[in-house]
Amino acid sequence: MIHTWLEIDGDASETVRSFLRSLMEKGVVDAVLVPMPTPGGDSSIPTLVSDPQKLAQAEPLAPVMPVSEATMVALLTRTGAPRRLGVVLRNCQLRALVELAKFKQAQLDDVLIIGVDCPGAYEVADYAALVAEGVDPTAELLRSLAQGNPAPYEGKSFRGACSMCVYPVPDSAIAAVVVGLLGLEENRIPLVVREDVAERLGLASDSPSEKREEAVK
Repeated sequence: MIHTWLEIDGDASETVRSFLRSLMEKGVVDAVLVPMPTPGGDSSIPTLVSDPQKLAQAEPLAPVMPVSEATMVALLTRTGAPRRLGVVLRNCQLRALVELAKFKQAQLDDVLIIGVDCPGAYEVADYAALVAEGVDPTAELLRSLAQGNPAPYEGKSFRGACSMCVYPVPDSAIAAVVVGLLGLEENRIPLVVREDVAERLGLASDSPSEKREEAVK
């Protein structure tokens, strides 16, 4: 694994979307399972995307989890992935997927796991309520992350399971890519990438993020 950075272009969400698009455009994966907003925008549902241009609507960092991504990956790969598949997962879902694979309910041979640091997610109803109030839950959370104080929006709280979680950081021994939201800076995102993936994407090795290491501690 190498440490590198994604320079933020626009905002963190758009930068991660561009990164996912590059995985497809450079042939690392054929499709990506990534959260996409529902028609009303009051939630985000994991969706299999095979057209890189459609990733422009993706919400890979949305702090809501209405369904189990691990279960969806298992359903897609139980008899083998139909194509090279990239999946965006929080660590709870990554760990669940590993357990499903142990019981032969998922096959991960052609699956590229993209782990995302997770400071917490809202209950579906709370996420929808924030959207109805004109609040962008993702943007607000990213703002608090960049300030070094990840916290739910005023008057709301993260899910109970998230409040008790002691494993918010994806295991880089399992994930091929780790997006370091806990070390988010104003102009760049720390990234940990498997060497072969980094080579195909043209990413150079750099120093680890001291800010992320401190945040994880």
